[in-house]
Amino acid sequence: MLVLSIFACTPTYITNTYVYELPSEDEYVRDTGIEQVGGEEDSGGSFADPDALTSELFTAEGLSFWFEVSDEQRTTMNENWQNSWYYGYGYAYQVETETNDATYADSMVVEDPSLAVRADFGKIEFDLTGQSTGMVWDPEEPTSIPAFRIDVGEFQDNLLIGAEDRRWLAFHNGMITRVMSEPIAYKVMAAMGETVPRTNFVWVGSSVWGEDIRIPYVLVEKYKIDWCTEHSETLGGCQAMWESFGDFNDWYYSYLITSQTCEFDECDTTNVSALKEQIAQLGYTDGFEEGTKAYVNWDAVRRQQVLNWLLWIGDDPFHNTNNVVWLEGDDGRGRYLPYSVDLSAGAAGWYTDTTFYGWNTLASGCQSDAHCIEELFAAGHQAIADFRLTRPADIVDEVCQSLNDMGMMRDGDDMECTRLHDWYESRADEATAELRLVENQYSSGCSDTGMVLWGGGNDTGSSSAPCDTGF
Repeated sequence: MLVLSIFACTPTYITNTYVYELPSEDEYVRDTGIEQVGGEEDSGGSFADPDALTSELFTAEGLSFWFEVSDEQRTTMNENWQNSWYYGYGYAYQVETETNDATYADSMVVEDPSLAVRADFGKIEFDLTGQSTGMVWDPEEPTSIPAFRIDVGEFQDNLLIGAEDRRWLAFHNGMITRVMSEPIAYKVMAAMGETVPRTNFVWVGSSVWGEDIRIPYVLVEKYKIDWCTEHSETLGGCQAMWESFGDFNDWYYSYLITSQTCEFDECDTTNVSALKEQIAQLGYTDGFEEGTKAYVNWDAVRRQQVLNWLLWIGDDPFHNTNNVVWLEGDDGRGRYLPYSVDLSAGAAGWYTDTTFYGWNTLASGCQSDAHCIEELFAAGHQAIADFRLTRPADIVDEVCQSLNDMGMMRDGDDMECTRLHDWYESRADEATAELRLVENQYSSGCSDTGMVLWGGGNDTGSSSAPCDTGF
């Protein structure tokens, strides 16, 4: 393992979105108070073994990650992200690689101030990720703060991290929205009884930026077999899982269901293939739910659709055939899992007024089925009731206070916290009015979805004239 000099001086904690525009020392620079483990407080100090880091990764405050990345590896990471198959968005989904081809950090050092431990995990897989949040990693570009994922066990068998024994972790940069948007949305869903990834705010440093730089990131659990097994009882088992973009039709199926998008060692495609064929045979008609129920956990799918509407998560399977995580349970039925929820609650002005109706295959099929759409309306009302009980504006305040307490508030974050508080506080009443309007339109024979398209017009569905959405 490498012996690094990264803790020879007090780090500079960057709390804006620029690596090299440093804030004033009085406002943002602080000492972690961690003593060197196994050596003197100088560049020759040693590090603890990974087993010494017993931190709860998603509750510990002030965790800091350091990645030693060579220029050669950084260049390869950039090329992988720029040149792979998803419209130039690189490893947005395709993270797993053969060991001898995987990009890597020569060393990952993790420090926990509460334990006074700094542990070196050695060589780990390191991949740049992200679509709209993705970017090349350029030390000469001050806004180059990429999203990335790691696999600590790719080069070292049985290596895990933290009290949760995780192998895979994601680090999200909050560059399109802000770092609090994703944790807030996940915490609200968790309070509503959903099984979601845990998050935490952490500091990240790297040799690419320089030894005295630390930047706030969101640490997120990765959808993998370890996460799924832990929650297997509530999820109904973990037979297969795919993460990609796509849909269950001829056009998008091949993007969604591949060996590369499988999140387990292998995924049996028998049931998802049968689902695609069944949808093609049925068409969007009454009886769609009955005809697909052997392959679809409809209660879970409807619940996710209304949650995404409720929280304005529009860059999703239902409204954009994107950010798809499809989990197949032990009974062979599949469901969508919440994913990429940073674009929520109108963050950065994206996907505002996400519609109740969706337009992917499952949403379209359900909305064409008399029984299924009535169940969808009922799921919407239940979601609103559950949402109210969580007191979501209080969750916003708690997350923002935590961010502030750790000294991670970026320029403008206080204003965004105020906006999010107001949005979450008023959302239940607004959603109730929206749902009633949609139900009234449906009962009167109007099928307009009211979806605001990227071009700015309204999708009028199959109706002969646009409905008055009232939004």
